[in-house]
Amino acid sequence: MLNIANRRLLLNYFYSNRTSIFLKSVILVFHYILKFLNIIFIAIFAPQINKDMQLSEQELRRREEKSELEKLGINPYPPELFEVNVNTKDILKNYEKQKTDYKNISIAGRLMSRRIMGSASFAELQDESGKIQIYLRRDDICPDDDKTLYNTVFKKLLD
Repeated sequence: MLNIANRRLLLNYFYSNRTSIFLKSVILVFHYILKFLNIIFIAIFAPQINKDMQLSEQELRRREEKSELEKLGINPYPPELFEVNVNTKDILKNYEKQKTDYKNISIAGRLMSRRIMGSASFAELQDESGKIQIYLRRDDICPDDDKTLYNTVFKKLLD
């Protein structure tokens, strides 16, 4: 089949003034036949190409982690919204002045990085207004004896 560069050469020849009307009509018919054959080729072979495509190692790992979260009863994409009462810009601006106001906050964002150090961790949280570093302790996340939420979910399954 003709590739795009050859089609352009064909069309450039078509639009030149030296081409006769008969030759122009032959080129035009040939061009439309090639377009039609391309559509047929895609319709026949595209499903087979998609079946043959394999997932990358990262995609496979993420799908496994998603299924593990679902087995633990955690919806990785929860539809519920929760009330956010502060953002990172507000914390960074006012924390030194009013530390007591930031004891119980609700913030939403994307976990950009984690540094896990045993039972304590540092993480970087980013929301629409900026980034902030947070400190997490295993005993704060899991106050009872079951430490699965921290050891399995936070340390291994969050990506």
